[in-house]
Amino acid sequence: MKYVIDIDGTICEEHDINDGHEIRPITKRRPYEDRIEKINKLYDEGHTIIYLTARGIKSGRGESHYRPITEQQLKDWGCKYHELAFKRHDADMFIDDKAIYPIDFFDDLNQTRSWMINHDKKIVFILCNKNMSLTLESNLPGYGFRRVRDYPVNKVMDYSFFMIVRDPISRWISGINEVLVYRSGNIMDKKKWVMSKLGSTNLAFDQHLTPQYRNVEFIHVYNLKCSMIKMTHPYGESLESVNMNTKLSSIVGQTVHLDQLNYAGDRILDNHIEFAQEMFNQYCKNNDEFYDYFKKDFELYKKAIL
Repeated sequence: MKYVIDIDGTICEEHDINDGHEIRPITKRRPYEDRIEKINKLYDEGHTIIYLTARGIKSGRGESHYRPITEQQLKDWGCKYHELAFKRHDADMFIDDKAIYPIDFFDDLNQTRSWMINHDKKIVFILCNKNMSLTLESNLPGYGFRRVRDYPVNKVMDYSFFMIVRDPISRWISGINEVLVYRSGNIMDKKKWVMSKLGSTNLAFDQHLTPQYRNVEFIHVYNLKCSMIKMTHPYGESLESVNMNTKLSSIVGQTVHLDQLNYAGDRILDNHIEFAQEMFNQYCKNNDEFYDYFKKDFELYKKAIL
């Protein structure tokens, strides 16, 4: 089978993740590594891969300027392909009976989209593990929100999107604690299992450890806007609920009170934060791989303005 695949917005970023309408310079666009991995697999299976781009049309610099830049990027990103082609037309919409939207083609790579949505106010809260998601699920229904999974994005294109973002370090530590709390078995065996995973350089072996940015990848794919709400207290102490009440009230347009704060102490669960902190110190603190892997999460947290 022959696959013709766009580049910008499909296998690499095109829009800034905190503001869907800010265009990144071509040389600074970062690849979607999981998407490239899937395409490379198709290449290895014997399919024909053709990358097609409209670079150079709007600027007037043309193919002669952008071909060497693009070829170098594809090489740096590890892309396997048979041909790089340049479009002769730049369009806002292509209508084709064989076309498929990127987010649909790569859907098996994305996390399940889990939202709290209020249709009357046209507001969507994007839920993210370890970012007060259970607290929002428990409280927002009282303010007209309901939880949905994989809701069609094309039905909420004019809605306002929000997501709580958290410092990647405290989130990772809290995620390790969550793994220990819910994994079956005695605590010593669970700790040994965690150390075996980290010892094999697998820093995100559980859904509670996966990068936050993946929850908002669809935002720039669909050219939407999403405001990031900063979670300021590292381990979900009660002070966070006070700060978040104020922030959420301004968004929802009415007084919001979070009467359940979701963290281990609230749920009367074992707390292994000290062990999780030790794991961070041992495997991540001085590990460039950790900071590189969660680079986009650090950027999200830095850009959060609410």
